[in-house]
Amino acid sequence: MLGSLLLAFPFVAAQAPPTNPAPVVDQAEAKVQTPAQELADLDQRYYGSELAFDEKLKTFEIEYQKLADKYQGQETGLRAELVMLQNCWYLDAAERTGVAKGKVEHILKLYAASPFLGLITKPIRYLIPKPEQDALLQRIANGNQHDAVKAAVLFARARAAKGENRTKMFELLTKKYGKLKHLYSSYADLAHAHLNPHKAEDLKVGKAAPEIVGMGLDGKPMRLSDYRGKVVVLDFWGDW
Repeated sequence: MLGSLLLAFPFVAAQAPPTNPAPVVDQAEAKVQTPAQELADLDQRYYGSELAFDEKLKTFEIEYQKLADKYQGQETGLRAELVMLQNCWYLDAAERTGVAKGKVEHILKLYAASPFLGLITKPIRYLIPKPEQDALLQRIANGNQHDAVKAAVLFARARAAKGENRTKMFELLTKKYGKLKHLYSSYADLAHAHLNPHKAEDLKVGKAAPEIVGMGLDGKPMRLSDYRGKVVVLDFWGDW
């Protein structure tokens, strides 16, 4: 009888779709950059930009400001702030000083105790009026406990000083911070170079060039005298 026939079928529960499906992540996008890498990438885009200069500054200041805000209190945040301070040089002289002073005060408010604050001495030298520089630099040193900062400040002050005061500052720099590195040299070497410049008669045309010691691209010391008898092109440059 059809009524008594029972057919059994296996019961299969329907599987509900996941509420939050895992996103598909591209491996290249998943790579996380460090703050230093983010700044380096921004620097590369900034210096490699072909925008007109005014447009370039306005466009990239927004990006540097975002990075400064994102990493406020960290070395990367300070370095981003310093780029914006350094770019004040392009302003008209009538407004340059005021804007630069405002940015310096902003940086000091956020980074007075930073071990990297010595980096600010460079833009101070060419953005802040000379009569005001020494007091500002002393204030920076007094508010910071790190030797690297105090050394950078003393070096900047010594370079701007005159006469006996200049000599005393460089001697103090050698005594207290001489062993500290500054870029590819040491503060002791820098102080010695400033206190013992080459004599004018030793730099006349026809004279043998004075010894120059520097660091090669391979990181090894190199001397000008190693190339005596060869044609050598010396390219002296500076970043003010």
